Amino acid sequence: MGRYKKVKQVRVNILEGPGVKPFGAFIKDGQLSPGFVAQDQKATVHPYLLSLVNSNPCNCLLGVDSGGRVYYGTRIGGAALKKVFDQTVGGGFVIETREGDEPKVVAYAGIKYVTCKSQNPVQGDLPVYLYCGTMKNGRVFAGDNHNRYTLKWSGVNGWNDWAEGGAAGAGSLVFDPEWGYVMGVFDIAGELIVLMEFGVARLDVGGNPETFKIKEIIKCPISWQYCAVKTEDGLLFLTHSGLMRYRDGKVTAVEGLITDDATNPTLCSGWHGRFFFACAKSRSLNRSVIYVYDIFHDAYHIVDIPANAVHADSLSVLAYTSSTVYRLRMEYSGWNYEVVSEKINFGSDMRKLATFLEVDCDSGVTVTVSNGRYTRKYASPDKKIRLNMRGSEFSVTFTGSSGRVRSAYLTAEVPE
Repeated sequence: MGRYKKVKQVRVNILEGPGVKPFGAFIKDGQLSPGFVAQDQKATVHPYLLSLVNSNPCNCLLGVDSGGRVYYGTRIGGAALKKVFDQTVGGGFVIETREGDEPKVVAYAGIKYVTCKSQNPVQGDLPVYLYCGTMKNGRVFAGDNHNRYTLKWSGVNGWNDWAEGGAAGAGSLVFDPEWGYVMGVFDIAGELIVLMEFGVARLDVGGNPETFKIKEIIKCPISWQYCAVKTEDGLLFLTHSGLMRYRDGKVTAVEGLITDDATNPTLCSGWHGRFFFACAKSRSLNRSVIYVYDIFHDAYHIVDIPANAVHADSLSVLAYTSSTVYRLRMEYSGWNYEVVSEKINFGSDMRKLATFLEVDCDSGVTVTVSNGRYTRKYASPDKKIRLNMRGSEFSVTFTGSSGRVRSAYLTAEVPE
């Protein structure tokens, strides 16, 4: 008489496998939730924007691209921008401020500025050459493009007051070159934070008369230009060692998909203080994608389009490729997410019998199981399905639009 091979039952949590890469869905704590997906907006060339402000009071959009070109549009339509001027000066930024009782949006582009206040844009010349900055205490604080180790600030009369002299006038501060160039300027929790190439500087700005001095500089890995985003209580920024967080005077590493898989980032953006977007090349996929990080839930996913820039306004998130602009939405019903598991071999290279698939999910979710030779597809599967599928390794794919997957397990009889 022959002997039956001894087998053991092995049960694998599919959504917690190390090779799971979510496209258009977040995976956190063994659950899959629909995330941002892309809708094709318009087939035209769009600017590689560094800064974009969508001003409700002024009813306009004002943006600056990497060449210092300024773009203007109305808030209706969101993505339709026309060039104000085409002068390659390198970098720039946009702020919202007030002039008297009127709201105003100002774009700084090298030695030029563009303003709008509920009307067509007006441009003019600047006595300074700025490339990144923010507004704080009625003054503009910005990096100086003539000397990138220098932080400049305007006088108390606001965005276009650059006359130096006295406590109320414009001024500047030069950092030690060992910290590298100024990479970004942010107003965070009442502090002025300057991101340097090799550190995060905290500045004491205030008093009567006002004083401007460095409190401390916290060392960090080399930062990428244009890849820092202000959050509700701090700063997220990409470095050559991955994603970092500045909060409460400390810099810490943020583990996960972006840090492990992203390389050569081009631009980052944030949305509603909750989401962080990074355009970068995926090491594992060998192509450019958008990484999305849910800050509140510490969860990640990928939007698989080759964007080189992404910008968030109050309406939605816009992602730009060389030929198309995409509007990213949460749970957009016309586009399915796809999540593919790693190859599951249950810890053995021998052939085995996959016996059960257990899925707890919403309606509208389709689950596909493959052994490399053939597949089986289940629409909105019941909690436990008998498979009886033989093979050496298996993969499981989830597709859907707005459906969640709360848990997913695959069980097999594995020869001992």
